[in-house]
Amino acid sequence: MSRRTPRNRAQRDLDRPARERYATRSLTFEIGGDTCRGTLYLPSGTPDPPVVVMGPELGADRSFGLPAVAERFAAAGYAAFRFDYRGFGDSGGSDRRIAPVHHREDYDAAVDRVRRIDDLGPGVALYGSGLGALHALRAASDRRDVDAVLAITPLLDGRALLRRRAAKPFLAAMATGVRDATIGRLGGGRTVPIVGGGRPSRPHRPRRQTGVPRPGRPRVDLAQRDARPIPRLARPRSAR
Repeated sequence: MSRRTPRNRAQRDLDRPARERYATRSLTFEIGGDTCRGTLYLPSGTPDPPVVVMGPELGADRSFGLPAVAERFAAAGYAAFRFDYRGFGDSGGSDRRIAPVHHREDYDAAVDRVRRIDDLGPGVALYGSGLGALHALRAASDRRDVDAVLAITPLLDGRALLRRRAAKPFLAAMATGVRDATIGRLGGGRTVPIVGGGRPSRPHRPRRQTGVPRPGRPRVDLAQRDARPIPRLARPRSAR
């Protein structure tokens, strides 16, 4: 079963699709001696649907922001598979470091896994945001069986990010990383939580739409029921 009460307040404010419009099932795959786990969404009454593979963001697991998006895909007639990287969420592995190379390997293995499911059609799209979007773009560039990529604010240019964020935070982070790597070689180290507690400094204002594309561009509107099809993917066939 998918999470019907998401952790993210903006997701809770969305008009969620009826549970009868899709089914879910757990899915696993092996990579590097560990087991990755995920959730597959299958739209009701749609034979051989294309599938959207969804990788988490920087330091996140598949429950962070992805359930509501996967439900919207399924309600529109697309299968969706959201998964956890090794060491995160429900997946196996004890290494919780953010390792882009390993995450890319997990992304490729997730695509290979959905390719072996008889209930899915040949169309495959990749979805991600931030660092997850970069993994999706790189995976698509290396494969010949990916039809589309949905990249939300992908991290593509480190120099441009440095110019926008200024050098001081970057240098402070680099010094912390060097210190941690040095201590780690001596058998020490520490864990720094990515998400902390505390109350927000200002009232939350939910965003009603994932993104606003330029006029005339194809899109999938994840906050409205009249979503258009994913570009370059075959439109799902409805059962008669």
